[in-house]
Amino acid sequence: METSPETAFAQTIRTAIDSMLIDLHTSLPCEVVAVDYAMQTVNVKIVVNRITADDEPLPFDIITEVPIGYTQTKKYSITLPINTGDTGQLIFNERQLDNWIVNNEIKEPDDTRKHSLSDALFIPNFVSRINNIPNISTSELEIRTRDNLTKLRVNENGTITADCINFVVNSTNTTINATAKFKVVSPVSEFSAAVNVLGLLSASAYSGLVGSSMTTNVNLETTKDVIASGISVKNHTHSGVQTGSGNTGVPQ
Repeated sequence: METSPETAFAQTIRTAIDSMLIDLHTSLPCEVVAVDYAMQTVNVKIVVNRITADDEPLPFDIITEVPIGYTQTKKYSITLPINTGDTGQLIFNERQLDNWIVNNEIKEPDDTRKHSLSDALFIPNFVSRINNIPNISTSELEIRTRDNLTKLRVNENGTITADCINFVVNSTNTTINATAKFKVVSPVSEFSAAVNVLGLLSASAYSGLVGSSMTTNVNLETTKDVIASGISVKNHTHSGVQTGSGNTGVPQ
């Protein structure tokens, strides 16, 4: 059967469009093959091959110096380590970005390329299904490691929970405002310098503790001293000392 002139023309147009689309890129998954933290770029390989007009596979070349799309503003950022083998998504910008990426210049592009491989942005947010996040929470926001052993959890009931081996806070001044209770459950608590208590200090007595006449019990074997209202627990004296069943005066 002969192809009508109109059908042949439509097929020619379709073939030409398909050929043009081979080099028109919007978004593709990729794998990191190198990372440059100083420049905040990655080299990547695209993990899906192109198909030519003749249905032949056409692999992409390695794309180099692709900017990493961190979540950031002028004052704040959220970063995460990126390593070789990590996967993500490439977005191919509509126009050439060289002037803006390199010099922060807002001006017309130097050429007419569109959706080019040279104008890609890497976003580390895309994995194959076999690499999905395991044991994902269905009720809490989480920032976590893949093994789920270290994580920060936030739920809608107003609870923030940190699961970790070591929790370190580095600050000049640290304030915790707890309107009801501040509770520490630990077999050992250490303070490397002075501890100032502005209210009542009390502890339940147990073996190894030495109690004072106040509601204060402190292990004085491992403590230099405890000062309460300006009076030393270790070295204070008493007035009104007498023999018999009477009580001494208050410590001085």
